[in-house]
Amino acid sequence: PDPFKGILPVRPSSQRTFATTDRVSVFTRVHQGGKTPIAPMRLRMTLRNSSNVQVAERLEEIGGAQFNTARFADVVLDVPIARLLPGAYLLTVEGPAGTVIVRRYSRFEMK
Repeated sequence: PDPFKGILPVRPSSQRTFATTDRVSVFTRVHQGGKTPIAPMRLRMTLRNSSNVQVAERLEEIGGAQFNTARFADVVLDVPIARLLPGAYLLTVEGPAGTVIVRRYSRFEMK
């Protein structure tokens, strides 16, 4: 049984080593607090290799209609790993929170 079913749109995993044939996605929940109308926003996902070279980037537009009445939107982004070489990578997801940029990081390895 999946204890997260009905709570999260994905099944969480602690796995951090992948093959190019795996399907990998990242989940984030975006909040817009306050009482002002929900505004569209853009998330940016990047992948950097162990030499700190950016090897992938994806921009995702989150429209106002994707937010629910509790003022959050669940976002699932596919991570493009099919062409990655073996080694260590840093995945970064970032987006605006008022006047600052919020970043979340996750490290993983490719076999």
